[in-house]
Amino acid sequence: MIEVLVSEDGLAGFIKFSKQEEEPIELTKELLMETLKLNHIKFGIKEETVEKLALRPIYNLKIEIAKGISPINGEDGKVDFFVKKDLEYKPEYTMEGVVDYKNLDYFQFVKKDQILCNIIKETSGTDGMNIHGDIVPARNGRPPGHPTGKNTRLIENETLLVASCDGVVHFVRNTIDVNDLLKISTSVGQHTGNVNFTGDVTIDGDVCNGFSVKSGGDIIVRGVIEDSTVEAQGNLHVSKGINGSLNKTITVMGNLKCNYIEKAIVYVEGDIMADYIIDSKIVCMGNIELSGANQLVLGGDIKVKGELKVKDIGTEKERMTRIEVIGVKITDTNRIQEIENNGSMVYTGAILCKRKIHQGVRIFFGDELFRFSLDNIEHCRIYFNGGEINQSTL
Repeated sequence: MIEVLVSEDGLAGFIKFSKQEEEPIELTKELLMETLKLNHIKFGIKEETVEKLALRPIYNLKIEIAKGISPINGEDGKVDFFVKKDLEYKPEYTMEGVVDYKNLDYFQFVKKDQILCNIIKETSGTDGMNIHGDIVPARNGRPPGHPTGKNTRLIENETLLVASCDGVVHFVRNTIDVNDLLKISTSVGQHTGNVNFTGDVTIDGDVCNGFSVKSGGDIIVRGVIEDSTVEAQGNLHVSKGINGSLNKTITVMGNLKCNYIEKAIVYVEGDIMADYIIDSKIVCMGNIELSGANQLVLGGDIKVKGELKVKDIGTEKERMTRIEVIGVKITDTNRIQEIENNGSMVYTGAILCKRKIHQGVRIFFGDELFRFSLDNIEHCRIYFNGGEINQSTL
């Protein structure tokens, strides 16, 4: 007896011989091939096996007589990221097992044209064929996720994703954004580490003591700046104020606007706008305008190239306060020789006091001290003209 068996997937056929008590059938290759044909097996037949079985049959065992071609499914596409997702971030420990909280590198900064990820595309499947001669379709690979986000672009036949600008990486699910504005929703401190970004920076909290923020653009701080290093190539806006301890320096290449400055070291290329300044070391290459409830300068050392507009300078207790108007040299060729001969400077700035300048206040134009004999002077403008310091009434 000849029995033909087919696997469930139709990719394999088997033959099984059973001995019978009556006179056995004479087996030939032709008989076996005809038996396979009657069972609709027409592909992948192992003719060598058929010939061997016809000559020497093996009884009571399943013997593979035909084998189809299995389909080869395509491989799914994938994305190999070269930047870390937020959940993958882990702080690094020193040899002593201590985290350097100031240098966490929590924010991932990238440069223009930096490669962000490699995109491996899906592949097509290869169909198979079962032993009945039917095509067994293969599954094509699934395409990879689409990682292109804000300020990114695809190159190299859409296999590489690069940044379109300098910025900070932000993941939205599996999409990469490169933000040219760094927005920090907390304070700059142990959670973030120091910040060094080429674009604008917005901080919803404070800049905590001992940390630093450096920006190639503007910086907005919605809280306070403690004794921290802050460098802005643009403007600095502090919603509350600056509370230092005369250790760290704040450098602003644009304008500084804040509510107050207290015990801070500040250098500003542009103008300063605040309510009051107390016990601080200030160098301002523009104007200083104090407006608000206090409009006070008290203590410290202030150097200003432009005008200082203030209500009160010093207190009745004669608190030492030093103010210097910075001089400039005129580059007019007609005056160069004159300046070189007498060693004088030109002072374009002035002090405008709306109320009082108290004793204990020292006002300089360069090295020249403004002297006044009264206990205080009121409503005055102090300026340099005609080679000497002058005073007029506002």
